Amino acid sequence: MTNVTLDRLYDGYLFSCAGHAGYAAKGKDVVCAGVSALCMALLERLAVLCDEGVAEMRRLDVREGEVTAEFGYVGEKREDLLLTAAVETVMAGFRAIAARYPEHVAVDE
Repeated sequence: MTNVTLDRLYDGYLFSCAGHAGYAAKGKDVVCAGVSALCMALLERLAVLCDEGVAEMRRLDVREGEVTAEFGYVGEKREDLLLTAAVETVMAGFRAIAARYPEHVAVDE
């Protein structure tokens, strides 16, 4: 089971994705591949937003089968539409996968 968690903080987010979906054998698990692709997309978009000064990465831990990231708004700014849109788009993808494969992916927001 893959567990995806998003906590909305006062000035950002705490994201976690952990566990293997277990839908199929390693290397053939399309559910795990979809979840991994969404994690990669989020991290890549965050990297760009950090480079542009829109967001800041406060903590990032990437291991096999697990990603934890705390990130947020820069300075006094408490919201940015680019960061919010990136997070909401990726979370919509996780919710769609969880709806289709509820035995393999759980989303907690």
